[in-house]
Amino acid sequence: MSGSRSGSRAGPDGKPSANAEVQIREYNPGARSITAPDVETDEQGRYVYADIRWAYTVGVLWERTPPGTNRTWHQYLRCNQIWQGSQTINFQFEEFPQGPCSLSGHVLEQGGQPIEEFTIDIRCKVDWDDYSPGYLHQFGYKLPLAATDGRYEITGLPPGQYTILAIPKNQMAVPPGQLSGSPQPRRHRH
Repeated sequence: MSGSRSGSRAGPDGKPSANAEVQIREYNPGARSITAPDVETDEQGRYVYADIRWAYTVGVLWERTPPGTNRTWHQYLRCNQIWQGSQTINFQFEEFPQGPCSLSGHVLEQGGQPIEEFTIDIRCKVDWDDYSPGYLHQFGYKLPLAATDGRYEITGLPPGQYTILAIPKNQMAVPPGQLSGSPQPRRHRH
């Protein structure tokens, strides 16, 4: 069975959004998944895939940089349904989650020296094997930083569990060690 997959992606305001990355993946638990080439939504927020011949899932990645910041926000939505054949699958993102929590730490080399320029990539934890009805929703931030002591602080997070990656400037590989933590409500100093 083959056919086309199409749909649209809209932002929180309901208006179509261009340049979201649509991902189709083969649904085959316990085996390596076939990946169709990712496509971007057009100016009207639409996308089309053709000739998918296997059971699949569909997800959309949306990134944006709020005006006046260097922080990139990203959200990922996966429709938690297994599809076959021709379908029209639409996605609408919500406002980006925010909250009263902060997360802070230091980025250090294995020898303990601070890394002075780096990007923090923080993502809420999700269960990728969860196919309960609805949508799987992941959100996160990418924040380039420079600090002589390797210190970082990210504010405005909603409560939850996160995975944090520190990526040194001009390096493709993430250094050993992946931090996980739960943000705490921000305490104001008087």
